[in-house]
Amino acid sequence: MEEFPVGGLDKKVEKISKLIDVIWLDTQFKIVALFEIECTTAIHSGLLRMGDFVANVKLNPLTFIDPNFPIYIVIPKKRKMHLQTQLSRPIFQYLELHKSCKGIYIEDIERGWETIIKQEIDPNIIDSIAYRF
Repeated sequence: MEEFPVGGLDKKVEKISKLIDVIWLDTQFKIVALFEIECTTAIHSGLLRMGDFVANVKLNPLTFIDPNFPIYIVIPKKRKMHLQTQLSRPIFQYLELHKSCKGIYIEDIERGWETIIKQEIDPNIIDSIAYRF
C-alpha cells in the first residue's frame, strides 16, 4: 500500500508501521493483528517497532484504533528463550507487550501450511498454532 489506511497515526509511527512485516486489516481497515517474522534478524528490533506502534495507539486517542489487537512473533523454536528474554525487558513489560504477544514457530507454519491455506483465514487459525508466554 502506498499509504497506511488507518488515520490519526503520528507521522513517525506511520513510517515505523511500514517496517512491520505484516499488519493484518479487516475489510473496514480495523487492525486484526501485527506480525514480525524474526527468523534471523534481531528480535528486539521487531518488538521495538511494534512497541512504538502500540504506544502511539494507546497514547493518542485520535487514532481511533482499538489497542487490543494481538501481536505475533514468528520465530524458529531454537529462538524461544531469546524471545522470552526480550519480552522481559523493562520497556516491553511497561508497554505490556508480554500480555498481547504470542509466538508462532516457523516450523509449525511449515508443517501445517497445507491445512492453514485451505481454511478461511481468520484469527482462530493463527491462535491454533500460536503459544503464550
